Amino acid sequence: MALRVAVLLPSLANKAPVQVAKDLVGGFVLSGADVNVYYFDDIVEVDFPCKIERISFFTALDFELFDVVHSHMLRPDAYVWYRRLLKPSNKVGFVSTIHNIVEQDLYFNYGRLKSYVFSRLWRIFWSAQDELIVLN
Repeated sequence: MALRVAVLLPSLANKAPVQVAKDLVGGFVLSGADVNVYYFDDIVEVDFPCKIERISFFTALDFELFDVVHSHMLRPDAYVWYRRLLKPSNKVGFVSTIHNIVEQDLYFNYGRLKSYVFSRLWRIFWSAQDELIVLN
């Protein structure tokens, strides 16, 4: 039976985190995994070699259909945290990739207050992950 992987992204915009996810998905598919990509915003600039589906924050994905759920960025991490509060799962591996130095990146893009609030929220969201993978 093939490994079943769900990848959650904020959108399919042509940005570095999405390109990283695309490379990972390509590797998963080449190794025979069954991969589904889920995204929130209606921005589709990058093609994926698997099934893709737009969802909302309130779409209830059944994580039990997957062996691994891999999220990238704030909203997907928040989604995993929220969904695991509603329906805990120990049968699925949850992984998030950290693409930046969160507090600094938020500070330069949004200012001190938003950086302070959202970097702390993001750390709470990471508590729902089994593993965190850091790039760079």
